[in-house]
Amino acid sequence: MTFHSDYKNLLVSEADILPKLEEAGIMLPAKLTEMFPRLEKIKDDWREIYSLRKVLTAAEAVRAICGIDPSYTWALSEADDQRYDRYMSVLIDAVKHGELFNKVKNPSSAPYEWEIAHSDIYSWCEKNNIPWPFPKPAAPTVNDSNSLNELELEQAKRREAEAELKRLQQELASLKSSQGINFPYETKELKVMRAVVAKHWENYTPDKRQPTQKEIQQELCKHLGIAFDPYKSPPQKAVYLAAAIKPDDLSSA
Repeated sequence: MTFHSDYKNLLVSEADILPKLEEAGIMLPAKLTEMFPRLEKIKDDWREIYSLRKVLTAAEAVRAICGIDPSYTWALSEADDQRYDRYMSVLIDAVKHGELFNKVKNPSSAPYEWEIAHSDIYSWCEKNNIPWPFPKPAAPTVNDSNSLNELELEQAKRREAEAELKRLQQELASLKSSQGINFPYETKELKVMRAVVAKHWENYTPDKRQPTQKEIQQELCKHLGIAFDPYKSPPQKAVYLAAAIKPDDLSSA
């Protein structure tokens, strides 16, 4: 066991195990910098270094809010881990429903990979009284403004494309529901006629062999339970129904 967060992996309480470790003469360092003193300087420098960043990932931003070096990827203490989770949930909510909506460059990726402009994060923290460890970012340069305008334009295009896709999907659904004749009720004959149309006429194209009326009549009789003798004249009911379901633009066969 190396880190305070390892307690969770062992399914034991930190308050229960620490006294026992101390009794055994085992002392865990309270801070990582006690194990690696050289990290103390890095810890002091990260605020200055990250204040220059134009864009941060959501994970980097949340670690910074928690007072943790954004580049730190090791296990967190239990308290820091809980704090990180709370702020991350608030940030995700802001991106999906609040002030940071449409501010993410790569919304389809995992939340911790979201890229958000430093200035947007700063404004969000300031509006919600969330301490931000870096000074206010400098005003965007001409190049930065162009990049932001391009991003906003791409996001607008994506929203328009999504709206158009939704409209087309609704139109397609409407066309499908309105195809053919819809009856407010169903009879045995209607059901059989629909089945025969689906089998013989629905996917028919001129390059295929056209089914004969006799074949259609025989199929109708089969489903309706009407006797059909191929050597005699077909039943009048089958003749009428077969003629009724044949597409109007086809020649007689």
